[in-house]
Amino acid sequence: MDDWVAEVERLRADFLRTSRERLMELDHDLEQLARDGTDQARLKTVHRNFHRLAGSGSTFGYPDVTDLARSAERLAWERLKAGRHVDLEDVQRLVYAGAAIRRELEGRA
Repeated sequence: MDDWVAEVERLRADFLRTSRERLMELDHDLEQLARDGTDQARLKTVHRNFHRLAGSGSTFGYPDVTDLARSAERLAWERLKAGRHVDLEDVQRLVYAGAAIRRELEGRA
């Protein structure tokens, strides 16, 4: 039983580490999107990072991370699917989601 608990804690620590890395990448990508909202490749990366956060948050006890990331993921996907560029309001919503996710992770780490 102790081995199982230790493994779960190791996986949780990995989740927190990779989530922080994804958030740092999101910060950079969103800063670039604020300058050039037409960069579809960068928007795809933003979508992918939010998708990964959404998929793993609840698994490790962070359901709010999943909800926040899923909302941001949807916004990015809607713009990609429609071939639309992101505007500053979109970027602000995505930045807000990233900041809220960071607060969730830091508040319970």
